[in-house]
Amino acid sequence: MIRTFTRTSTQASMPERHRARSLRALDTRPGVAGVLIDSAADLLFTSGRAANRVSVYRCSDEALLGQVGVGSHPNGLAYDGMRRRLYTFNLGEPVGESCSASVVDVDTMDLVADVPLPGRPRWAVSDPERDAVLVNIRDPAQILVIDCERAAIRQGFPVPSQGPHGLWLDADCSAPPTTARSSCSTGSRARFCEACPFQGSQTSSCTIPAYGGSTWR
Repeated sequence: MIRTFTRTSTQASMPERHRARSLRALDTRPGVAGVLIDSAADLLFTSGRAANRVSVYRCSDEALLGQVGVGSHPNGLAYDGMRRRLYTFNLGEPVGESCSASVVDVDTMDLVADVPLPGRPRWAVSDPERDAVLVNIRDPAQILVIDCERAAIRQGFPVPSQGPHGLWLDADCSAPPTTARSSCSTGSRARFCEACPFQGSQTSSCTIPAYGGSTWR
């Protein structure tokens, strides 16, 4: 049996893929917004938007390891496996104001840093090779690069579309593009694809050699 975890409107649940049925729900977590799994670390994370906290589970037996209070309305998640730190991207209170990224030490279950953000965050992704976490900002539309060593913003790149939402990192740009609206130059270090639901779910890509300059295709 292959287990998958999905978020419902109020909780994290586990459907059974082969039989297409729900097996059970994890202990109720008010207003679950995000679910993230790191298989190598055997960890499962959820962000509780209503409770302003994150929950950490051992993935193999679904045991709750701890809960930590974070910023207002946590949403997207990313994990720094090198330092065992969880990043949660908070929508602020009211939503869209005083947005931030909270950094949680998974071993001590302590909040170790809070990074102010310039706008409402959307999806996030970890880039272990460059020791960074990347996050889409809805407005002003941009992708931020957070330096994991310093837990601080390293730089940002504006995106040429309104309200970037999904975010995907292709660390190997030598492969052919996988979507009709994406492109990738051989030798580029990374590609970012972001879905824009406000413009008909378009997909764009940004090649950023070593996070130096950026080129939109």
